[in-house]
Amino acid sequence: MTQLVTGEAVVLDLRLAGVPSRVLASLIDVAVEGAALALLLVPLGAVVSSSSGAATAGATIVLLLGVLLGYPVAMETLAGGRTLGKLALGLRVVRDDGGPIGFRHAITRGLLGLFVEKPGFTWGSAGLITALLNERAKRLGDLAAGTVVVQERVAHRRVDTVQMPPPLA
Repeated sequence: MTQLVTGEAVVLDLRLAGVPSRVLASLIDVAVEGAALALLLVPLGAVVSSSSGAATAGATIVLLLGVLLGYPVAMETLAGGRTLGKLALGLRVVRDDGGPIGFRHAITRGLLGLFVEKPGFTWGSAGLITALLNERAKRLGDLAAGTVVVQERVAHRRVDTVQMPPPLA
C-alpha cells in the first residue's frame, strides 16, 4: 500500500500494481495487438499488392503505428486508464496524485513504450529494469508521464464479528 495525496490534500490508500501483474497485462496487450495486426495486414496486402513498393511500405508503417501506438493510447484515454490486459487483471493507470489520466499522459506513455521500451531500442529491458528498481514499479513511460499503475480489484479481508459468549449475554 502506498499513500497518494490528491490536489485537495486527501490521502488515498491504493495498492500499487506489481511488476509480475504488469508484465502479464502487457503480454495480453501484445497478443491483442498481434491479432489486430494479423487481421488488418491481410486486407492491406490485398489492397496494396498491385501498387508500388513505397505505397506498400507507407501503408504498413501507418498500420503498425495505428495498432501499436493507437491501441494503448485510445484504450487508456477512453477506458479510464485501462487497456484490455489491464482490464483483465484489474489494473488502472492513474496520475501520481490519484486522478484519472488524460490524452497527454496516455500519448507520453504510449510513445515511450513504442519507441524505447516494448519493441523499441531496448526490447522491453529498459522498462522492466526501471520498474524493478523503482519503489512504485514505474516504467520509463510512467516516469515521463507522471503516472502510476494501481490495482483496482483487491481481495477484501474478511472481518469476523466478535460474538458475545453465551454466559455473558
